[in-house]
Amino acid sequence: MIDWEAAIKLRSLLFEFEEAVGIADASEVEKDILLYFHELAAKNPDKPIDITAVREMPALKKVPPATLTRAIKKLIEKEKIALHEGRQRGLYSLTGK
Repeated sequence: MIDWEAAIKLRSLLFEFEEAVGIADASEVEKDILLYFHELAAKNPDKPIDITAVREMPALKKVPPATLTRAIKKLIEKEKIALHEGRQRGLYSLTGK
């Protein structure tokens, strides 16, 4: 049996979190990318994040490359991520915003 009350609480907590970090209006792909960026950065804090590693994450494997590219551009525009030290593409860093 599905515990709808628990699901509602979980969704409310998730929404509060998204509001707190400023991603409530982001697409699901943008949210997934940002979460994976944080996961990879936590594992290797001194290394830039390689977009090929992000593309291999389970929630993003079936996302078309053009959609990923657009989502990354939006995250750059929102100043959540940035190209790593003068790179034109491929390597990124979290901005801390």
